Amino acid sequence: MVASFPDELGAMLCVADLKSDGIPAVSSGALTSQWRADVPGLVKVLVRACDELRARAFLQECAAHPLTAEELDDQSANWSGEEDAV
Repeated sequence: MVASFPDELGAMLCVADLKSDGIPAVSSGALTSQWRADVPGLVKVLVRACDELRARAFLQECAAHPLTAEELDDQSANWSGEEDAV
């Protein structure tokens, strides 16, 4: 596990970022994260053990240099959704 999020959206964005850098990643726990019991669950982002250090370094770099609103607009304008098609 390289990251965890309180909801599925955050985890899926993290997975997409990792994949964009060539790091295979998946999320786990999306169904149970929505249960509102005494302790809400978290959605975990998982990578292969051999990719863990690279994934952590990539996520630290992303956190250190967040995209500007303009860069986010550019990315969303260029996104076609085809890479997520099944």
